[in-house]
Amino acid sequence: MPHRENGRFRFEGDSDAMIVKGLIAIVLMIYNDKSPEEIKSIAVDDIFAKLGLQEHLSPSRRNGLISMTEKIRQYAGVL
Repeated sequence: MPHRENGRFRFEGDSDAMIVKGLIAIVLMIYNDKSPEEIKSIAVDDIFAKLGLQEHLSPSRRNGLISMTEKIRQYAGVL
């Protein structure tokens, strides 16, 4: 569950797998300490494309990454 303080969200996540742990860290850097309005305005697909994540992830990891960002957007009331 996210924490919300002063209108900004703080998310946490972890994994035993190092690759997934790194993906979580990237997602948290993108979304942590943002307001719902800021979260709504983030073009996360553009960020992932600039990092080259789509080309270097397996379909299951790519789907997990998309699921993480969708869940964050749900918590923020964006979706």
